[in-house]
Amino acid sequence: MYNPRGYLEKFIDNESIVDDDIVNWITVGFLHIPTSEDIPMTVRVETGFMLRPFNFFDRTASFDMPQHTDTIDGVLKESEPNYEQCAEPPQK
Repeated sequence: MYNPRGYLEKFIDNESIVDDDIVNWITVGFLHIPTSEDIPMTVRVETGFMLRPFNFFDRTASFDMPQHTDTIDGVLKESEPNYEQCAEPPQK
């Protein structure tokens, strides 16, 4: 029986990867078996992958963002964010 974890362990030998190029081959594919529900139109079938880092940074960069600022009458002032609704106040 195929065991991907056991198969991968054969390649782990604690050698250094410093200044080495790491190459990954990603193979994607799909098999669509048509059914009677597919007639006259077949739904869109897609396949793909997403490559993104996992635990690459110690913390999120959003914590380094500046404080919330409002512009009123051309004057820039720092204030707490307003979490109320985004509608304009009623006209008096």
